[in-house]
Amino acid sequence: MTKPNVFISYNWGSEKVANDIENRLTPFADVCRDKSSLLHWQIITEFMKTIRKSDLAVLIVSDLYLKSVTCLYEIMQLLKEDNWADHTMFVVEEDAVGIYKTINQLNYVQYWQEEYDNLDAALKKYDCAATTKQAEELRKIDLIKLHICEFLQVVADRKNPEVDLAIEEIERRVREEYKQLNMENEKDMNDEDDFHNPLFNQQPIFDIKILAVNKQIPGVVDVFDLWGTAKLPEHRNLQLSFELANDVVVRNAILFGKHIDTLIEPHKKYKLIIAFEDSPDAKRAAKYVTMIKHEDYSEQGGYPEEFKVVYEDRYGYEQNQTFELCNKGEIKYYGIKSEF
Repeated sequence: MTKPNVFISYNWGSEKVANDIENRLTPFADVCRDKSSLLHWQIITEFMKTIRKSDLAVLIVSDLYLKSVTCLYEIMQLLKEDNWADHTMFVVEEDAVGIYKTINQLNYVQYWQEEYDNLDAALKKYDCAATTKQAEELRKIDLIKLHICEFLQVVADRKNPEVDLAIEEIERRVREEYKQLNMENEKDMNDEDDFHNPLFNQQPIFDIKILAVNKQIPGVVDVFDLWGTAKLPEHRNLQLSFELANDVVVRNAILFGKHIDTLIEPHKKYKLIIAFEDSPDAKRAAKYVTMIKHEDYSEQGGYPEEFKVVYEDRYGYEQNQTFELCNKGEIKYYGIKSEF
């Protein structure tokens, strides 16, 4: 599968946001950022230049970001590309929202002018031949002070969502890019035998097992009065395991309204405990139980008769499979519902 390359540019003060974005994008993008992509002893300036080669760029703009030579040097590389902004998504943090006003943009120009003047004055105290490498920093700052207004105006001219929504929109756009890349690759396939190979369009096989019925919930201690008249706590729940039994790409699987995982690992057992809304377990062990409603699921002796597994395929399209309660003698199990 072809994945788009996404470069994340950020200051380390925004590491939490960068981590969130990287975790969301990793299943369908090759994410490039300093902490995960920059090798030990690799030249940092050469790494920063790779932002120009990325399919998409994410810039996490903060006050520290706008005062960092390293971060803004990456931007200077990006500005060399035609239509760079069309392939760039901005996350503007709260401490940088002032950039939407011209006066605050000029404050950053002043900041970099002062940084330039201070370093220039310091370098003049030494022989030029002895400070060649240090003078490179001055040239970077000179480039930044000349172009930072241009950059800030582009950011300010965009309808940038608040941070949480921006992260969701970035995920959505990268998913779409991934989908489009692989649809184009599929159309370009010349080998008809491969294209019609049943493995190419293989559907996921989900194995859903009933582990326990109306049993004590793992991790929850039953409490009752040994000297009183109270009985053992009543349990009404269904404990299930969910497993992807073949090696296909499945993302964002949802079962009984619960998000199982962003990327479903084949042959890994995910456990789920469900209880109807009127079950004592739904309130007593709410932290461990997924509550379902009678109006959403018909019931047979405490078992949901039918439910769907909703998931995204490798292209990001939403799919679903319906499972129904089956009986084999006294044994109950869930099998995929036949359409015939």
